[in-house]
Amino acid sequence: MIHEQSEHRMMGPFGPGLEKVNNFFTANDFPAEEGEVFFYYYQAMDWRNEYRIPVRNCKVILLLVYCFNYFRHL
Repeated sequence: MIHEQSEHRMMGPFGPGLEKVNNFFTANDFPAEEGEVFFYYYQAMDWRNEYRIPVRNCKVILLLVYCFNYFRHL
């Protein structure tokens, strides 16, 4: 329990801000709306994936989302 609480506090500052996520999406020609969806989804998940594993590098997740969406529309 104590470990979970300290890890939770530790992860808080590592979540990127909305502006940083939107800048990444804009720089990579992703729709800005997708950036907001991504940000609020992972913020609600406390910057953890669906398996409750902390997201250490959100750019990796962003690229995975991009690849998934790209191949889905082929």
